[in-house]
Amino acid sequence: MNFHAKCVIGVFAVAVIVYLSPTFGARVTDGEAEVDVPPEQRDWHTYISGGETNLDMKMRASEARDALAARIDAILISQKKELDAEAVKLLETNQDAWLVYAKSKAEYMADAYRGGSHSGLEYGYVLVGMHLERVAELKQMHEDRQTP
Repeated sequence: MNFHAKCVIGVFAVAVIVYLSPTFGARVTDGEAEVDVPPEQRDWHTYISGGETNLDMKMRASEARDALAARIDAILISQKKELDAEAVKLLETNQDAWLVYAKSKAEYMADAYRGGSHSGLEYGYVLVGMHLERVAELKQMHEDRQTP
């Protein structure tokens, strides 16, 4: 599956999650007013920990990861519009390598709980953290390219 197809699927998945889950609205209450909050500014760890069971927490981690993955895809799509073909290819290669790294790190960290029910939850927590870091990294990379 090519990069563009992955982006479209990711954005669609998050749209479904937002539609089906009232906890994933793009707006949160800030005192009396509702404000838009990008996924990278949500407190995902508190949200995940709010699950009543291990399965609930795993599902919440999956939802958080999907929302952040869609945010990453949106950032990449936006950034690619400003790049020439060679830079787009480099960015896609970088993103593909990051995905392999993120999954590998999550698997390694989850392995500490091998055989236990916490393994899958740890995998989710690590990936959420990695996705949060990646959003910041992509923004910083874009900014650094603008001012060489």
